[in-house]
Amino acid sequence: MKGYRIALADLPVAVMALDEICFPSDDRVNPDGGLWWIAWCGKTPVAYAGMRLCKDPRNQGLAFLNRAGVVPGHRGRGLQKRLIRARVAAARQLAVNELVTYCMTYNVASINSLVNCGFRFYVPATKWGGGSAVYLQKAL
Repeated sequence: MKGYRIALADLPVAVMALDEICFPSDDRVNPDGGLWWIAWCGKTPVAYAGMRLCKDPRNQGLAFLNRAGVVPGHRGRGLQKRLIRARVAAARQLAVNELVTYCMTYNVASINSLVNCGFRFYVPATKWGGGSAVYLQKAL
């Protein structure tokens, strides 16, 4: 997509600022302990997405796509799919063999982006995202 670039974030403050814009009524994301990407339009950050590697040895090779948001004026331009693909590529480089995530049922745009990037619905043993969440996974 012309005009946008995606880079691994080294500024947790930028992630938190984007989170505030994208999800003003939600609890703030904690950027610590995860990998974060930011999409830039020129010098302006306009989208972000995170991934956390599972540290539990019983789940070695598993990572969680934990939050993504696109600033309202930049939605509908494929940024979320680009951020999903960037995280999938990074997961492969980190020897991750499975990605999991969840979306709230009302977030149809995010669900469609994940499905279009190869994620499939599944039912986890424990509904860790809440009862009204849709769970998705992708084998790498």
